Amino acid sequence: LMADTLLQVAVDISQLYGAANSSSSSSSEANNAYGESSDDEAADKDVMVVKDALQLLLRLLEQQPALVQALLLDVDQSQLISVVLVNPHHAALRRQAAELLERLVSSEAHPRLLLWLLQQLAAARAVAQSLPGSSEEFYELLAAMVARMGKAWGALPQQLFAVAAQMLDDEVAALRAAAAAPAPHADVASSGGSSSSSAAAACMLLQGRLQLVLALVRTLDRRGVGADSQGGLIRLLLHDFLFPEAVQQLAAAAGKLDLPSCAAKIEPRCTTASCRKAALELLAELMGDCPGSLEEGVGLLIDLHYQQQTLRGWNMAPRLLRPPGKYMGLKNGGATCYMNAVFQQLFMQP
Repeated sequence: LMADTLLQVAVDISQLYGAANSSSSSSSEANNAYGESSDDEAADKDVMVVKDALQLLLRLLEQQPALVQALLLDVDQSQLISVVLVNPHHAALRRQAAELLERLVSSEAHPRLLLWLLQQLAAARAVAQSLPGSSEEFYELLAAMVARMGKAWGALPQQLFAVAAQMLDDEVAALRAAAAAPAPHADVASSGGSSSSSAAAACMLLQGRLQLVLALVRTLDRRGVGADSQGGLIRLLLHDFLFPEAVQQLAAAAGKLDLPSCAAKIEPRCTTASCRKAALELLAELMGDCPGSLEEGVGLLIDLHYQQQTLRGWNMAPRLLRPPGKYMGLKNGGATCYMNAVFQQLFMQP
């Protein structure tokens, strides 16, 4: 009864009393798009009640693992995900809910708990996608649970891996749709306008999706989706999410630049450092253990960054051949001249 009461208190207060204070409309609008609110810093009473309830619930379930079956597995507790974990007003509530769920799974309080949580998170993806500014904790938790699937391969039903495979296909399709859609602009960041906030929220959602795809690729061993023949995810990440400016430079060098559409295509989809890091980590995974994908990805990088004159006109990779029987310095790969000089000095030592 106590555990059920604590859970119901957390859900009800998050849903009914967790809304951000609207006294400051301009700051609230910007913060809500990030999934934050000014009340987070103030730590108002509603937030503290929910946090305390979730912390007490976690202690109770850890001490009495038998309650997990009756409290979570045998009844519909989807609101714990849709109302608390993706709470649009308070990041503190989202973090507390994510900690509760992850610690319960880590403690192995019940063998079905990982399966239950994966099913709940998979079903709630539409909720997280409708609230991009509040999706960070959701996708981090989902990616962590997908990673746990690989460690519990024999203990989980095979249909769950079929669900994960479909999830991977859906997320790759979503990345393609994001690349095809107009890039969100952050040109009013200095004025605190809604365009900047929506761009940040869209990038947060994109970062979460990249992290989830990385976890799915590792767990399902589906690195082949990076190759052009099986999905072309490597090309998509390089051309649209990371280096679209280089693609436009290539088009200009070939006389195929479309000026009217250039401005919309030149902005990368990954606009924050954390989002770019997520894209690069996914690229490294796709190219790491697949020789064909590695060759393809390196070829794309060379085409984008080494086979064209940059705007300043300097050449980073001159096409020089070593004369027969002679020595020749190493090619500069970009900020590698000092390292090359050291290698040449060591090579020439008797």
